Amino acid sequence: MIASLWRSALGPGRTPSDDQITAITAPPTGRHSVDAGAGTGKTATLALRALYLIESENLRADQIVVVTFTRKAAAEIGARIGDTIDRAIASGARFASDGRGVRCTTIHALAADILREFAFTFGFVAPPRAITDGEAYAIFHDAFAALLDERLGVDSSALPIGDLSIDQLERDLGKLALRLKGHSISPDEFQARARAQIDRFATQTWGQLWTLGKSGKRTVIRPDEPTTPEQREREAKREAKNVAVVAELFREFDHRLLARNAATYGDLIGMTTRLVRAHSDVMAQIRARYRYVLLDESQDTSDQQLALIETLFGKPGDPDAAGMMPVGDRRQAIYSFNGADEAVMTRISDAADMTHPLLVNRRSPQEIVDAGHEILRIAGVADEMTPRLEASARSAGMQCVRLQHFAAPSGGVAE
Repeated sequence: MIASLWRSALGPGRTPSDDQITAITAPPTGRHSVDAGAGTGKTATLALRALYLIESENLRADQIVVVTFTRKAAAEIGARIGDTIDRAIASGARFASDGRGVRCTTIHALAADILREFAFTFGFVAPPRAITDGEAYAIFHDAFAALLDERLGVDSSALPIGDLSIDQLERDLGKLALRLKGHSISPDEFQARARAQIDRFATQTWGQLWTLGKSGKRTVIRPDEPTTPEQREREAKREAKNVAVVAELFREFDHRLLARNAATYGDLIGMTTRLVRAHSDVMAQIRARYRYVLLDESQDTSDQQLALIETLFGKPGDPDAAGMMPVGDRRQAIYSFNGADEAVMTRISDAADMTHPLLVNRRSPQEIVDAGHEILRIAGVADEMTPRLEASARSAGMQCVRLQHFAAPSGGVAE
């Protein structure tokens, strides 16, 4: 029955590859990681995995949640899963259901929904309001203005303006504030970590300091090569003042967010993790509600996001942990700027009961697949241990593939 459902769900003439079938039919408990190379049918595997879990009567559709990182991806996967299940039902399948389907959501939307649902349990008068980065920068601008106006009780003249304009300094500090939130680093922790680095600097025997000088009418920053212990100590004290000022600015930013009942995207993740951990009854409800997690694009997961996922759904060894299938490809990691770390995917895979590689590329002829692998090898992303993909279309008879190097206008990589 399941084989016929797959054929009807995928459409005429399409069947899953052997490596897809292995992943799709993995046991419904534990963690089974999927290493999905480019064009190997990741979305189809996710959809058929959901269908398999439902058809085999292990789970209802509403007990499965797909977590991804963009609204577009969530919508596309949701539509694909819905279409797959609809095709199966049209072919005669009958599933246990309460009328709700598989939930497909982003990690931030999931966090916001939990804060909204359990707001009063968590002690909020009203649920925190998620804000865009643009609104967050506007609030930060007000906090920065209060600092410059000396309304925060700290001396802003300690800030190293130098060549930087006030606007540039504000932008850089605003970006830093949001990045720290993306890593769940509070102003107090930021200050403690920065002070620790300053203390190390004050005792090192080498290094480079920066001193103020003049260039015409402008104040500039010039390097001052290897320094004496006295110079290092003086610089460390000055930097400690800078850190104290910036930490106070970040506290003011947090205070203004709280006054508006607003939460940045980074706040959503860290706040939800802390509150669910502090309320075991909420954690139990969520884990009873969702019994299987399909984690899309696991290569773009940050430490903070993984902490939330494992808080909500359990980690390997937890007696009430939901089953999980992370699907990703570390060769396609693109969100390091947003805190994602491919080492997180490695930890996810290492903790899995089994990793299932998808190696059949359905998108390109073999020559293109081989050229892509060679680029990854040259870039250091792939090595001898990296499995090579095989194109389902086999060879297209190409004699050469020309690749344009984006870093240099004339940098054509050889045919």
